[in-house]
Amino acid sequence: MTDDIYFDGRTDRLRKNIYSTAKGILRIRLVQDDLSRFLPTERKLHVLDVGGGLGQMSIMLAELGHEVTYCEPTDEMRAAASKAFEEAGHGQIRVLAEPLQELVARGKPQYDLVLVHAVLEWLARPEEAMKGIPNLLAPGGWLSLMYFNLHSIILRNLLRGNFRKVLSGDYAGEAGGLTPLNPLDPGDVKQWLDTVGLEVLEETGIRSFSDYLPRDVARQRNIEELYALERDFSHKEPYRSMARYIHVIARKPHDP
Repeated sequence: MTDDIYFDGRTDRLRKNIYSTAKGILRIRLVQDDLSRFLPTERKLHVLDVGGGLGQMSIMLAELGHEVTYCEPTDEMRAAASKAFEEAGHGQIRVLAEPLQELVARGKPQYDLVLVHAVLEWLARPEEAMKGIPNLLAPGGWLSLMYFNLHSIILRNLLRGNFRKVLSGDYAGEAGGLTPLNPLDPGDVKQWLDTVGLEVLEETGIRSFSDYLPRDVARQRNIEELYALERDFSHKEPYRSMARYIHVIARKPHDP
């Protein structure tokens, strides 16, 4: 893999196949639960939503009274999010087009909260991008990092009998598809966070079991039942390590 992947031509598919389904709804609700446990409610935060997709997290944070900057390099995704902001009455959300690499290269301004959700696994050099993320954070600022879990894609292929794929070690999705081309090993991500000096406060499994359900079983279960169980198991091992995504809340130390 030599190039970063963006989502031109895939916005409608993402909306239909991810965000309008149980998997998308569960993902957003579980991440929101995490943020609600850590973020202060008594003051306005300056928030940067990197690779913000259709803007759901930006809208949620704006509704809580925070000052939000949404950043998305894909033109059609950015246009869809901007329309959603206006329709939701949050036209004050600032919209940028830079990819993560350009943002960290500038390193200014510093934000109280930076969201990097489902971004690193689409980059050719995710470790390099991670090195610059602390430059975006104010002292004491929070990082909300969610990434596609390598362990999950290995387990899914084993359960499907795709043994050749597992033995080859090639877990990349097909070009033009919605499966990331560069799933990440949680051990690597933990090391990267430690190297850049960010303290991990919590790790959550996002969709620890529901992605493995047979389709006929999944259709019989309602979203509230799935959400309640996913929430209960999201912080328990070994279920957390099996999750499709891992959500990390980390914090930059205050200046000495």
